Amino acid sequence: MYVLSILKKNYILVFILLLALFLRVYTISGNNIFFYYDQARDAVVSSSIITDKDIKIQGPSVSGTNDSVYHGVLYYYVIAPAYVLGGGSPFVVSAYLAVISLLGIIVTYKISIEVFKSKTVGLIAAFFQSVSAVSIHLSTWLSNPNLSGIFVPLTYYYIWKIFLSEIKQSKISYIFFGASIALSMQSALQNITIFGSIFIVFIYSIFNKFYKLEVQKLLFSVFTFFVGISTMILTEILMYRRGILSLESLNLNQHETNFFEILPQIASKYYFIISNILVAQKLFVLPIFIVLIALVFIAKMNRKQAILMLVFLLAPLWLLVWHYRDPNHTFIGVETVIFLLLSAGITRLIKQKKQILNLLGFAFLGTFAVANFIQILDWNKQQHHHFGVIQNGAFLNRQLQVVDKTYEIANGSQFSFSSLTSPYAINATWDYLYRWHGQSKYGYTPYYIGIDQKYFITEKVLEQKYQPETLHFIIFEPDTTLSEEIQNDFIKNQYDTFGTFTVDTNYQFGSLKLKQLAQ
Repeated sequence: MYVLSILKKNYILVFILLLALFLRVYTISGNNIFFYYDQARDAVVSSSIITDKDIKIQGPSVSGTNDSVYHGVLYYYVIAPAYVLGGGSPFVVSAYLAVISLLGIIVTYKISIEVFKSKTVGLIAAFFQSVSAVSIHLSTWLSNPNLSGIFVPLTYYYIWKIFLSEIKQSKISYIFFGASIALSMQSALQNITIFGSIFIVFIYSIFNKFYKLEVQKLLFSVFTFFVGISTMILTEILMYRRGILSLESLNLNQHETNFFEILPQIASKYYFIISNILVAQKLFVLPIFIVLIALVFIAKMNRKQAILMLVFLLAPLWLLVWHYRDPNHTFIGVETVIFLLLSAGITRLIKQKKQILNLLGFAFLGTFAVANFIQILDWNKQQHHHFGVIQNGAFLNRQLQVVDKTYEIANGSQFSFSSLTSPYAINATWDYLYRWHGQSKYGYTPYYIGIDQKYFITEKVLEQKYQPETLHFIIFEPDTTLSEEIQNDFIKNQYDTFGTFTVDTNYQFGSLKLKQLAQ
């Protein structure tokens, strides 16, 4: 009801949201969807919540923790209905997440109005987010950090309202504040960096007497937060009791970094992230940063606005200085800050009496939209996903072409296949595609040749055999990051196992490869 009240009579915002939805669905049309092990695993696990009534409290594993630490389970419960009602189609789920992501645009709109006291700033920021290639990839990404695009900005919205706003907030706002932090952490554990921002803003507000400490209301936030992450806490307690979680398993010594050595890498990564947000490769890097700095200067932010933008922009530092990691999703939320700063500056430009400045502002909006659309087209053509930094080229449309090709060659006869995958020897991606797409379209599934796949994710897997059928295929996934030694070992094992088989035909599907073997 609250969302509907925002949209009522706000026709420009409704148009922006419809534009955003159109661009998102267009981007994933033709199954231009990043899909590999993580996505296949999440499809199986989330669906089982409904189909098998298998209640989950444990979310996806946090990479780099040796499967000892886990994200929240929220994502599984969000996507489960879409996978079941959509018949297992990743496209349906991606489109469903795109619809949900519109809430993030509304949050950006509300932050703009709260912080900059301008509906125009809100609309321009919403427009930036609706057409941004980075935001489009985030909102259609089949991965748990997708939800961070809603809950991280929502948390900063409440940070502003509670600690920096001139209006005294009710208990309800504090409850929503605690819930937004919890939901951010449920979405992705790295969002714990939000606490650094809260600490700085809290101290700043107390010191400058912007905020009068209200312990009882803060306890409401604390209570709501711990209720919200209770499943995450329970998961780690169970892991500890079973001896899976320990200091040794976390390999904390691998996280040690030298601040002065890591600082240039962090700066370089920020440059890369902001360049992508601003489509700098299309609009030229240097002029864009000059424009950004100029617009921020024109905006003439006050101290409160500056402190919120600063802690929001630099929030990832709390994690990076302890453990520097490259994934782009560590920086989710930075795009919101950029959109807010640009919007505040452009609003001042288009409200100037000089027509040339007005035209400059509107020209920037148009150029930004066109450049981002071209970026989307380029990324789809290259089979590149901004957040899918591992296995570049693992797109669903090409994978389905591989599956269809094997059935086409088989022409109704039984066949078998093996696969070079990441993680090594885990056939989750192809198991899911053959059981979902292959079974429904062709009425049968092939045999899998390889190590037993049962219980890696589920016991419901393709039938395994140790000797290939007369018609056998080998699927080579792209950009597996596996060492050359492992890849050569895989190929050697294939020919050692199949002996009399030889390569009959090679097929290429972008960066995916399919080999047809013959006796």
